[in-house]
Amino acid sequence: MSRFSVRRVQRLLVVGPMAVVLLNCCAGAFAKKLGNSTIHRSNSMKFLSVFVLSLVVLTLPGRKLATIGFSMGGQESLSANLNDAEAVSASVIIYGFGFDKIDTRQLEKLKSTVLAIVGSEDSGAMQAALHFLSTMKEAKRPCEMFVYPGADHSYAQPLFNEGKNYNPEGVRTTWVLVEDLLGGHLRP
Repeated sequence: MSRFSVRRVQRLLVVGPMAVVLLNCCAGAFAKKLGNSTIHRSNSMKFLSVFVLSLVVLTLPGRKLATIGFSMGGQESLSANLNDAEAVSASVIIYGFGFDKIDTRQLEKLKSTVLAIVGSEDSGAMQAALHFLSTMKEAKRPCEMFVYPGADHSYAQPLFNEGKNYNPEGVRTTWVLVEDLLGGHLRP
């Protein structure tokens, strides 16, 4: 994740009576170097366990919660929403995958909007988002999708793939979309 996006999330974390939790389970270049999806998934599940415990603290009276996940974190973001749909006011999935495998009956539990943001060059995330959008429509749940032209997987991470996928303009656009969604769903 770039410094730009971390600063934006930090600012969102401290504004008013809302809470934002950022899930970035991909580990960027580290996951690529390891080449071991078992380690990646294990770390992701440990993170999700800590996250679920944190929900109690983050959803104190008067606070609203949103989940944001990048890559594999997109699936974890949606899983957290499904775990406590009453507590989550919005979820964002940025170039995610895996979340499209959740069936319609599960998605019917969602109470909040889900925003999926993908790059047009990220075929896996694009297919996942299109399938998810269709399933959300079938479940009659609100879902928005934005496709950033020319962006590939992990376009918000300058260290992933030696920076070849990094797209600073895509990052700026993504955070404008995220702030807009969160402003509409988290502000009192």
